[in-house]
Amino acid sequence: MKRLSLLVFILVTSSAFAGNAQDASEFGEFNYNFKALPLEGKLATGTKAWSGDYWAFKLGNINLRWNSSYPIGYNLPSPGRASVMNMSESQLARLAPSEKWSIFQGDYAYSFVHEVASYTGKRKPLWAGICHGWAPASLYHEEPTPKVLINKDGVKVPFGSGDIKALLSYFYADQQEQATQMGSKCSIGRWLGMGGCGGDVNPAALHVLMANKLGLDHEGFLMDRDAGKEIWNQPVSGFSSRLVSGVRKTSRGYSVDVATSLYYTDESKPTWEVVFGTENQKTTTMELLYTLNLDNNMNIVDGNWNSGTDFPDFVWTTPKLTEFRDNWVGLELLLND
Repeated sequence: MKRLSLLVFILVTSSAFAGNAQDASEFGEFNYNFKALPLEGKLATGTKAWSGDYWAFKLGNINLRWNSSYPIGYNLPSPGRASVMNMSESQLARLAPSEKWSIFQGDYAYSFVHEVASYTGKRKPLWAGICHGWAPASLYHEEPTPKVLINKDGVKVPFGSGDIKALLSYFYADQQEQATQMGSKCSIGRWLGMGGCGGDVNPAALHVLMANKLGLDHEGFLMDRDAGKEIWNQPVSGFSSRLVSGVRKTSRGYSVDVATSLYYTDESKPTWEVVFGTENQKTTTMELLYTLNLDNNMNIVDGNWNSGTDFPDFVWTTPKLTEFRDNWVGLELLLND
């Protein structure tokens, strides 16, 4: 397999820096008329935007034997073929996602485990992982249910929901090459109280994106929710806006103050069963306050964040991946799409 994308640390994209509502045009052909746009929206019914782990490199990434009584992610004594043939399903269930995938492929040398290990390290920052893989995997695919796959030796390999999420997240991190981004990383200014960053996402463009993607199309997008140097990618699943003020006439057209609750899926520890409908499905709200400037036809032109409000560093999308080639052949058997 090729090396994990540099998206682990920096989102490599053709980015549109913040400036006005037209920045949203990178994401599609949208309606910009404020009166015509809904003030709320969410994903279509289903089990997308599921909570899952971001698989920290510091803890071993998807080499972590999360389902074991003694979770370890380093120096795994992976069982050889003869041992695997004598293991029960319950014993196999306690192995790491990477080990299970190697066994399913009949690779008892565990080349995939070694690849994953090459990215890990106990000195890595705890925030660094594959959230850039988990976020799109979560947004584009229904939540996977536990499954059993049989390898060429007849071994029944059990995969919990958490195992499948781990593999799908790594797959997206591994295969991801191109994304569309709006806004840029704010590494110093805003989180030190220095008044923001020039590349921050514009609220007018974000409002257009939310209203069109979630309100009209019932599709989500991705965002880095962290205002500091860390990157925490999350799938955005809904929004709800209200007008703080009436529409005001200005020399340029009109303006209006808006308060928006932006709903995103948060991380949770891996589980064997699905998390939808349980306390392990985590949804968090980001409260946004901003002013939208409109032209004389009520089209959204640009906007400004209200002082002190929290907002995403950048928002982005990447294509849904549907081809499973090379060492990923068979991953589609674990999905619920």
